[in-house]
Amino acid sequence: MEGVIPSYLTKRNQTTLAFALPDYHPHHRISRIYPCYRRAGGDSKLTKSYPEDERMTLSLQQISDRIEIEDLIWHYSDIIDRKAFDELRGVFTEDAFIDYSVFGGSKGNLEDTIKFLHEAMVAFPYTHHLNANMQVKLDGDSASGHIMCFNPQQMTVGEGESHTWMLGLWYNDVYLRTADGWRIKERVEQRSWKFNTPEFMAFLDD
Repeated sequence: MEGVIPSYLTKRNQTTLAFALPDYHPHHRISRIYPCYRRAGGDSKLTKSYPEDERMTLSLQQISDRIEIEDLIWHYSDIIDRKAFDELRGVFTEDAFIDYSVFGGSKGNLEDTIKFLHEAMVAFPYTHHLNANMQVKLDGDSASGHIMCFNPQQMTVGEGESHTWMLGLWYNDVYLRTADGWRIKERVEQRSWKFNTPEFMAFLDD
């Protein structure tokens, strides 16, 4: 894969590099400091190259699959935060297994999960499910995922009073390609950390 050396190495930081490298020239010594950069023939610009075994090897199908799965993950979080739980039928397979038990939630099939969410999430009017560090591994028409989630939320504890706390967790997922696109076949929450959790979640201290 080829590309022109980033401008911040040749222009913006020339003055800084001049102090660090007495014999500095915009393109001088860069190829020794950053071995992946080299001159292209007699051109004054440096290009970036990688050994054959380090180049990108994803097919267009694999790229598409990853984008679709990431969109599925974000769509789930959006549904939960909008409290539109019936829309989860378009995210999970019909025979999905969903496990929220690590934080005291339900564990079971899709319909039981939707019922649980309608009943339980009334107490939490404001939530965010922020996903990051998505580790997705493709395997043909199936895939697995280890997805980070940062979950701040707020509940009403009295007239005009509220309680805000945060949870850190991962989703351990199994995805399946269906006739309607990628769907989550299994989602199991894995606890990481907690902050300022309410009294009814004291069991997390054990």
